[in-house]
Amino acid sequence: MYYTVDLSASEIADLKTLRRVEKDDKILRRYQSICFAYAKFQKKRLLPPL
Repeated sequence: MYYTVDLSASEIADLKTLRRVEKDDKILRRYQSICFAYAKFQKKRLLPPL
């Protein structure tokens, strides 16, 4: 289960910009997980079954 994340409009715009320009995979995944938590995605929708 993801945590609830409250972001302002400017923080969302900054996060989207950072996701586009980031080259390091580990940092990119952290940005993506913040975006998923903000959008309230469920884990089962994000990861396909093994």
